[in-house]
Amino acid sequence: MSEMYWPLMKDCITDEDKKAMSDFVMTAGRFTNGPRVKQFEEEWSKWLGVKRSLFVSSGSTANFLLVAAIKELYGLKDGDK
Repeated sequence: MSEMYWPLMKDCITDEDKKAMSDFVMTAGRFTNGPRVKQFEEEWSKWLGVKRSLFVSSGSTANFLLVAAIKELYGLKDGDK
């Protein structure tokens, strides 16, 4: 019996994308601040159709901000369930 192969995704990152990312990493200094990040946030916000977005350095930071926003939006306190 032969093994079936179903590709779940294909590469969609072009050589141009790789070069742009390499240039950014080599020249940006900080990855979560600066004019290129600001430009990305603005373009991402437009694409999403929202007023603002925020680029963060990790999934942990994103989760922390999400919990803080939910707590403030709904008036939740530590220990609420």
